[in-house]
Amino acid sequence: MKSKVKYIFQLTNTLKILDQILFIKAKWTNRAKNQKFKNDHSSFKFPPDYFLYETYKLDYKQYKEDGYVSAKEVYEWTKDYLPHNASVLEWGCGVARIVRHLKTISNSNFKIFACDINNEMIVWNKNNIDDVEFKTIEYEPPTDYVKNTFDLVYGLSVFTHIEGSKQKDWITEISRILKPKGIFLFTTHGTNYFDKLSDAQMSELNLNGFYTTTFGQKGHRMMTTYNDCKKFKELLENEFEVVEFFEGKNFKEKFGGQDLWIVKKK
Repeated sequence: MKSKVKYIFQLTNTLKILDQILFIKAKWTNRAKNQKFKNDHSSFKFPPDYFLYETYKLDYKQYKEDGYVSAKEVYEWTKDYLPHNASVLEWGCGVARIVRHLKTISNSNFKIFACDINNEMIVWNKNNIDDVEFKTIEYEPPTDYVKNTFDLVYGLSVFTHIEGSKQKDWITEISRILKPKGIFLFTTHGTNYFDKLSDAQMSELNLNGFYTTTFGQKGHRMMTTYNDCKKFKELLENEFEVVEFFEGKNFKEKFGGQDLWIVKKK
């Protein structure tokens, strides 16, 4: 039902209206529990409500607790591939839901960086989050990070909000800034989400290997890209070898149904 409603708003070019409706609904629904959780965790800094809604969920408890769990998962999934003092970049950090916890989880050995295209979010991060070097980047590569800088780059729910036609360019850029044998961990919207697409959209996905729902603001949650995993693997093959792959439809516990990839720079 939700996907059909979104499709109607897309056809009528009114996704921005739907976005505001959903934000107001989330704010109203969660207002009481959010205020209570904020009062109970007065030393913890929470981002502005719209930032939370846009990047994850407008739920203070989930922002704090799920962010910690996701950071721990990133560490557990990648630690065996990394040196003790790894340089780590979160690509597409939003309001630091995950990266703000990584220093504690990695026992302070990692040198941690994070970037995003939303400068307002990066400014908030810089003013409120310690032990992470934040930077604003452009929607399209390249970044100004130096070649062969990072041991690990991770991007959770980032390719899911980048136009399919731009994904190959970002794969090349991530490879450039990773050290040799560096690890890239990321997710895509795979088969677990294909039931959200109409027959026409599925036809386009089958033809191109991806389908993107467009939105006026680049990288916004209402811009969604779905990927065929076999064709996405072809995009990777010149730069990376696939070390581990978990199809979200069969491993929903890994990242909520998104396809999870761990790949190594060749």
